[in-house]
Amino acid sequence: MTPCYRRNPVQWKFRGFFSVVLDTQDRKENLGSILPLLERMLQQLDKNTLRRYFSKRRQVKSKKEGEEEKNMKEDRALLLNLLYRKARALAYQETVMSRQTKRL
Repeated sequence: MTPCYRRNPVQWKFRGFFSVVLDTQDRKENLGSILPLLERMLQQLDKNTLRRYFSKRRQVKSKKEGEEEKNMKEDRALLLNLLYRKARALAYQETVMSRQTKRL
């Protein structure tokens, strides 16, 4: 089983964009474009495959199974990273909006 993002060539493009745009200093100024990007990346991840894989206990027996486990752990880490970044962006956006409404 190959990792979710390796099956979808569009996600390779997002992975590069992910590191360039989301890790820059001015990302707070670009929340309007970053939040839809995060949402698109989350939609493209095959969460069902990850859920099925990690719902069972597995004993790594062969080299192929070890590679599959490594790839699934990479996908899980990517999913967690995306969810974390989305939550932080939404929280920051909410904070900014509440500050603006207090000023009015």
